[in-house]
Amino acid sequence: MIRVRDLVRGFDSKTDDQKATLPQNNMLTFYFENGSVITLRTSGTEPKIKYYSEIIARPDERYVYCSFVFTNINNVLNNL
Repeated sequence: MIRVRDLVRGFDSKTDDQKATLPQNNMLTFYFENGSVITLRTSGTEPKIKYYSEIIARPDERYVYCSFVFTNINNVLNNL
């Protein structure tokens, strides 16, 4: 993981002062060395966590990257 942005706390590890430039929100975003991005957010109306992922890969490498993302999502969620 190369960067974390936590809009609940207003934290962004990329900025010099480590303050997020986006407004506060229930979102936590993880950036990975391979260009993948995972964002987690809680639902405002239901007791669940939603996640969004962005994967950059050649078509023949999609399965490997999807496995990587899902493994990391499970690791993050298990450590919450």
